[in-house]
Amino acid sequence: MDVKISDCFDFDRLNKLLEAFNQATDYVTAIVDLEGNVLSKSGWREICTDFHRAKKCTSKNCKQSDTILSKKMSEGEDYYVYKCLNGLIDVVVPIIIKGEHFANLFTGQFLFEEPSLDFFRKQAEQYDFDQKLYLSAVKKVPVVSEEEVKNIMKLLIDIIEIISELTVEKMEQQKLNNLLEKSYDKLKLREEKLSQQKEELFASNEQLAAYNEEIIAMNEEMEHSLEKVNLLNHRFVNMIELVSNMEDKILLSEKDFFSDLLKYAVEIIPEADYAKALIINAQDKCEFADLLGHDIKILKEMNFDKKLLINLKNKEVSNTEDHLFDLNQIESEKREMLLKALKPIKESLYINININDQIIGRIELDIKKDSSKEFSDISKKILDSFSTLASSFFSFKRFDNLQANFTKELLTSIIKIMEMYDLYTKGHSENVAELAAAVAKEMKLSKQTIRDTYWAGLVHDIGKLLIPIDIINKKGKLTDKEYELIKKHPVWGNKALSSSENLKPIAKYILHHHERWDGRGYPDALKENEIPLISQILGVADAWDAMLSNRAYRKALSYKTALAKIKNNSGSQFSPLVADTLIKIIEGDKIEQLKVDVLNNDINDSKNNNILKS
Repeated sequence: MDVKISDCFDFDRLNKLLEAFNQATDYVTAIVDLEGNVLSKSGWREICTDFHRAKKCTSKNCKQSDTILSKKMSEGEDYYVYKCLNGLIDVVVPIIIKGEHFANLFTGQFLFEEPSLDFFRKQAEQYDFDQKLYLSAVKKVPVVSEEEVKNIMKLLIDIIEIISELTVEKMEQQKLNNLLEKSYDKLKLREEKLSQQKEELFASNEQLAAYNEEIIAMNEEMEHSLEKVNLLNHRFVNMIELVSNMEDKILLSEKDFFSDLLKYAVEIIPEADYAKALIINAQDKCEFADLLGHDIKILKEMNFDKKLLINLKNKEVSNTEDHLFDLNQIESEKREMLLKALKPIKESLYINININDQIIGRIELDIKKDSSKEFSDISKKILDSFSTLASSFFSFKRFDNLQANFTKELLTSIIKIMEMYDLYTKGHSENVAELAAAVAKEMKLSKQTIRDTYWAGLVHDIGKLLIPIDIINKKGKLTDKEYELIKKHPVWGNKALSSSENLKPIAKYILHHHERWDGRGYPDALKENEIPLISQILGVADAWDAMLSNRAYRKALSYKTALAKIKNNSGSQFSPLVADTLIKIIEGDKIEQLKVDVLNNDINDSKNNNILKS
């Protein structure tokens, strides 16, 4: 009986991995047979599920695109990128097992550049889609770089190769099972002949013994194959766990991520006795991010020039019997310390971690000296997958940091412009941000809430940029009309921030920072805990800093007078809880220390430097 690939291909396991892959990277996937039928899918975009594949005409485009894409593969290609008939980018990876093109793994439903809304408006009219909902779905389609897709496809190809190897192992095991069944059938036939032909007993017994030896040999071979499959399964489960947790690992520092990755590598690659992870800093110095088995206490204090690394430009998984560095180029005292801290090894397996052809680190696994172990080919492929994971992490992390710093600098610049616009509020936004965050910390709110409070405080008056400058800096009493205009600044600030995906989460706090606890505030006359907690905090911090500052219409109040006003208005203008917290901070002389703690540990913390990370 022939063994079919479809009977041995582990769809369930691949589906679980692809679901985890989708959760970690937000890349959608589907397995499609050669006739264009979708066998399974994971995390499809709203634009495909609710529009393109929901209508017969556009669904026909999808199936036609899938069929075209699957036939576009040329010999030697790992994957093919194609723009579907509905306007999205798709990528296909062939699933080839023992030379047979079995099915295709699709990913995609993304764009390489910002979408042409005119194109999709015409498409909405052509296929009678609800234009507003359809364009909303279009805007949710992620825009990614070709470099990112290249890294993601390398990981998907590695996953498919491992699944394919497991399938081949299972097919071989099934062949052995079939052979065993045939042997048992033969044995049964021989036993029947023995009962009928006693005169051939001696000859039949000899033949039976031969069959028994054959069965024992096959059983031993099956046990060996089963052990190998179980080992691969264990590695595969650990790889799934690592990929599934990638989203959480984005919060780690680069050194902590390397340390975490090293522990997984040693667990998944059993030949390794020791391990080293190097990271290259901004000064082109190699530092040990983490070590397993070697003397971490000595090595963590050492660093080396990047140019001393052996095989610096190598991009493949490689074996070596040498140490990490060119020892001849290291001064003798430092060389002796290095050799003392490193355990003797028989062999090392290593790979460089690269971003845009720039090496930023290295993972190296070691087999101890005098060991009989050797690194297998599958272990080399797994280490290569670790390199792809690490490259993806560092690419995303560094882009994320760049984007966060840009947003922070842009906000700071806007605040400086606002201070030039309002002559009497220089430093007011920073003061409110720091004080509000300090109050949030004293209230033992979460780090995320403290960060949201800080950024909301920094931009709480951004709506004032739309108020005429002569009203902002007016020294006399405002007219009713002018005061009504002033009262609109929270609404305008809310609208401005709501247009930004990064700043939208804090827009509602800006909208309500002039509400009052007794319901007599603006713009919505919210009262008590109808007012968001962060808005309650901003209201108290804003009032405190305003009272201590010179304004166009009055001089600054004394510390004592301002504190009395906070106490007198607790429960009317201000939240009692927030007012009591501020009073406690002020009377305990804790305000400056709290500000320093907040800035160092909550706002400028390198692990949490993203603005408004959800």
